[in-house]
Amino acid sequence: KPWQEFRGSLKTVFRARSDTEVLMHLLMQTDGQDPIERMCRAFPHVEGAFSVVAMLGDGRMAALRDRWGFRPLWMGRNHHGIAVASEDAALRGYHDLREIKPGEIAVVGNDLTVKTWQYCPQSERLYVCSFESVYFKMPHSRGVHRFRRACGQRLALELKATELAAQIGDHIVV
Repeated sequence: KPWQEFRGSLKTVFRARSDTEVLMHLLMQTDGQDPIERMCRAFPHVEGAFSVVAMLGDGRMAALRDRWGFRPLWMGRNHHGIAVASEDAALRGYHDLREIKPGEIAVVGNDLTVKTWQYCPQSERLYVCSFESVYFKMPHSRGVHRFRRACGQRLALELKATELAAQIGDHIVV
């Protein structure tokens, strides 16, 4: 369900109007012995784009991604430990980089072991937020240059011969 519908179906008092608060109340009202079990039961029912990273009370970290792959989520390791970020470029200096797959959860234990599994099936059709690669991601993130170049080529086909589009820094100027 969209978060607005979840909000109406949950029996709770809300203090804000955020989708994050709705997800937190959904988790609290979902059966399960452990926060990870609750996430795996609750999040398959949420429709929408999300990536969640949670530090749990016992020291574990959980990272999960929606089944459509709309929001990116990356994980890497270095000599300090394991980090999770919304793009690979934020993980410079980390190795064993991997993208958390759509519908996948990764749980990092206190001993830095990583367990991953599909908490729900990946959607047959994946969706990508075009704003991520055009506006938000750093230029040196994977696939950004190729995506922005393709956008520029498409724009060039649509522009009149007297107009010009150019990438200056992180922005496209027409």
